[in-house]
Amino acid sequence: MVVGGILINYSTDIQLNFLGALFGLTAVVASSLYYTWIETKQRKLELSPPQLLIYQSSISSAILSVLVVAIELPDVLKIMNTSNASDAAMFFLSGLLAFSVSTSVFYIISKTSVVTYAVFCKLKICLIILGGSILFKEVITPGQAMGVIVTLTGTAMYAFFTMSEKNKLDKTLLSNSNGPTLRGMS
Repeated sequence: MVVGGILINYSTDIQLNFLGALFGLTAVVASSLYYTWIETKQRKLELSPPQLLIYQSSISSAILSVLVVAIELPDVLKIMNTSNASDAAMFFLSGLLAFSVSTSVFYIISKTSVVTYAVFCKLKICLIILGGSILFKEVITPGQAMGVIVTLTGTAMYAFFTMSEKNKLDKTLLSNSNGPTLRGMS
């Protein structure tokens, strides 16, 4: 239901073309592999979220710096020569926010699961759409409204069923952990 709501949002909001769909599909596959990797590595290596983030970000930085120098060096130099203190502050603020988002991803996945994080991301899309309407007076199309309603309903259902399963598991574990009784002992 969550995916259905997001599909309704996108299908009524954007123009589809082959290249865009290909990039979108590639992004979905890459992020799925990445988030699964996060969960697997955290459990396998028994790392805390900050430890894994430091490990991952150092590898990513090394790879990206080589690509930036190879592909975008002239543009980077041009930006460095024309930027001012305000631009530098925004650059560092952007980096700080990216670090915060990455840290929250690692924490959410370490405490829940990749599926819960994916559902959380879809909820974030709904909040962005609603925030755009409230803060910037953007008009929500009927398709977007329907997509938001379906997504929020699916998110609520996911939360309800997840909590129900957790409560059942907790009750089962609690009833099985009563331990031996002290009958016959004085």
